[in-house]
Amino acid sequence: SEPGLRVYVPSPEYMCALKLIALRIEGSGAKDYEDLANLTALLHLNTPAEAVALVSRFYSRGEVSGRVENGIKRLYELFEERGAAGVSTPTYFGRGGEPC
Repeated sequence: SEPGLRVYVPSPEYMCALKLIALRIEGSGAKDYEDLANLTALLHLNTPAEAVALVSRFYSRGEVSGRVENGIKRLYELFEERGAAGVSTPTYFGRGGEPC
């Protein structure tokens, strides 16, 4: 193997699932709210059920607790309340608004 630095970048799906499992969207988690707004837009996750399904792809159903499901519902309520103003679909290493 050649010498050098290897950098691994998680997929946007995995990053979104990680942030949804941790789910810090209010108070000190304001940055996570923005990240989740951008990631869910990029991944076309339009409903809480779609977000839960994404989390379930990476974590067993037992790990997707009621706390996580309720947090995801609250996240989507905040999306409704705040609207999508100022949130544009980001690019993620060349990926943009195309479906994943």
